[in-house]
Formats: sequence, C-alpha cells, structure tokens
Amino acid sequence: EKPDHMQSLTEKVAGLQFVQYSANDTDDVLKDRFRKNKDAFLKKLQLLQKQFEEATAENLNVRGNIYGDLTEEGWEKDFVSIAVSRLVLQKGYAILFQEIDSNGIRLVDSILAERGENGEKIRLFIVATAQKGDRHGEEVAEKLKAAVMQYPGQLVYIELFDQTLAQQAMAGGDDFFMPSWKEPGGISNRQAAALGLPVTLTLAGGLVDFVNEGGTPGEFAADSFEYNDPGSMEKTAQQFAQIYKLKFDIFRDDPERWMKIRRDRLEFKGFWDDRVKDYEALYDLAQQKAIAPKMAEE
Repeated sequence: EKPDHMQSLTEKVAGLQFVQYSANDTDDVLKDRFRKNKDAFLKKLQLLQKQFEEATAENLNVRGNIYGDLTEEGWEKDFVSIAVSRLVLQKGYAILFQEIDSNGIRLVDSILAERGENGEKIRLFIVATAQKGDRHGEEVAEKLKAAVMQYPGQLVYIELFDQTLAQQAMAGGDDFFMPSWKEPGGISNRQAAALGLPVTLTLAGGLVDFVNEGGTPGEFAADSFEYNDPGSMEKTAQQFAQIYKLKFDIFRDDPERWMKIRRDRLEFKGFWDDRVKDYEALYDLAQQKAIAPKMAEE
C-alpha cells in the first residue's frame, strides 16, 4: 500500500495531522509532508504515553506501554530511526547489545553517541513486542528498557503492535532498521520503502533480493550473522555502526542527497507481486502438509 492511499495518514492528533504523499510530489512538498508526519508521530506517542500513565495510575489493565522520554527539543533536526517488529530470535534485535570493541561499547551505545556540529543526534524508536514465554524476546525487551534509562530522550521502546501506529511510525521516521538474523522474504522492509524510508538491514535471505532490486542502497546493508559465532556478530554490529554514521552524516550535511535517497525509495517498484505469490505458495504447501495426516487417518 502506497502512502497516498493510507487512511492511517489522515488521522488528526491534537491539532496536528498525518498527511499522505507520493513520488509525484515535488521535493519541497515532500520535505514539508515528511516534517508534518514526523511532528504528528511524536504528538501521537506523547498522547499514547499519557493514556498509558493514566491507566496505570487507575490500576487499569492496558495492552502495551511506552518507555522513554518523548522530548520535543531538537526533534526536527534529529535523525529518527524506526524499527517495527516482533522481538523473536529471527528478527535479530539482540545485535543492538553486541559489543563492537574491546572497551565494551555496544552497537546501541555507538549509534546513540553520534552527534552533529549543532547538537543533532540519532533517536531510535522500536515498536515491538515479545511473546509471553519467549525467553529470548523477553530478555531483549528487558535490555531495551534498561537502555532507555541510559539514553533518555534518544531511545524509546514502544511495547505495542498496532498496524496503524506502525504505518504512522514509518511515515514519521527518517530511516528504518531491520537487523534480521533470518528473513525468508521480508515484508516490513518493502512497506518501509513504499513509505520512502531507506532501510538499514542485514544481507539475510530475501533481504538480499530486496537490495539487488534497489529497495535500499547497498551501502546501507551489513553482512548476515550467526548467533553461535561471536566474531560474525561483532563484525555485523561494527558494520551497522558505520552505516548509521554514514546515514547520519548524509541526513545532516547533504539534504539534497538524502532527499534523492528517500525519493528513490518512493519510486521503488520491486517484485512485490512475485514475493506475494511466493508467500501464497508457501502457505498452500503448509496447509497441504497439515491436512495430509488427517486425510490419511480418515
């Protein structure tokens, strides 16, 4: 679905409104609409956070929470990186806590330490949930909550998955982060590209096809990694640190180049129809395998 057709980009939030946009817009119009969505996204999160706090104070049972300070200062100039996912082993978010040097600096520390000459910084917003009982996901969630306390105003963990919010997060961000360990096809990366976001990703599975199709610049892709190979995890984390530095520099110092990168994503077609057919075929095969034993019993 393209951003000029998304109903989620028509919502009004406390005097601000998400707006639709397309590759047919001029650079000036796109810049204005990107800014409006960025502002509306922050405002929506502020309202959601207030609702969560009020519900908690009244001992109401609510689904989700928002951890982190939603600071307005510097918002327009800061580089906002978005992640939308599930905190499962496959999705690779443990890489954020991989050390990248002998001093114990982790990937998340390196990303959030970047600064521009005028105080610009990187902010990381992770919209994700861990499945109850999934030890890996729950551990990553706890590490995110601890890191939020370490980086107030820069790291925000949104423990909630909602399709509308996911689309608005992508429309309101500057970048999309997808550090998958394994990725058979890849859907959220294509949705992010459709919304004009360059994607920082691993060369894992279907994400290789995505890069080869022009879904995101190859210079924004890191090598795939293996959990049982600390050397590969360190190498991938180091590459991610360099990619974030590169993107932040372009975003801050070369706005014309950054706009072209984003426009190229809006114009990205890819082979979405083929990918959907692949998923449909895989789903049909899974159904057949599930049905076969029952038919044999009958």
